[in-house]
Amino acid sequence: MYARDKFDMYLTDEEAQESRIAFFQLYPLENWHKKQSRFARENGYVETLTGRKRRLPHAQDKHDTYERAEAWRQAINAPVQGFAAEMLLMTLLELAASTSSKNVRPVITVHDSVLFYVKNGHVEEAVHLVEKIMKGPALFKAFDIKMEIPICGETKIGPWGSGISLSKWRQQ
Repeated sequence: MYARDKFDMYLTDEEAQESRIAFFQLYPLENWHKKQSRFARENGYVETLTGRKRRLPHAQDKHDTYERAEAWRQAINAPVQGFAAEMLLMTLLELAASTSSKNVRPVITVHDSVLFYVKNGHVEEAVHLVEKIMKGPALFKAFDIKMEIPICGETKIGPWGSGISLSKWRQQ
């Protein structure tokens, strides 16, 4: 139903189940999903790595309702998406402290993306700095965050949605 409602994809129950099994074989997240749902059921909230809480009171509902199922889904999604947003903000704060707003200026953020205005002559510097900061913003230390899996961001140069890599930009 999710594939149908969100992406206009029509799968049989068997195809959907095969896809789910293949996903969890490739990405062994099922135990983490269960842990998050259990935590939400017991506590009525989940947290991001910075400690920000997403309250999910319906996760504790006794009966199988749409609201409870949605709260359990959010118990899995909120810590990941929430931390991605926090990490983006940490990156922007550190970037603002590291560069002149005359040379590099954020214009807009959309989910986990940022569009920057970068003054001519400062593109390479900005790309390297943004990529360095995204791997581990200094604020990680303040929140005692230690990532077991490396985080890498992707930078593109050019108009939103049609930018190119730094190496291709250098060739122009």
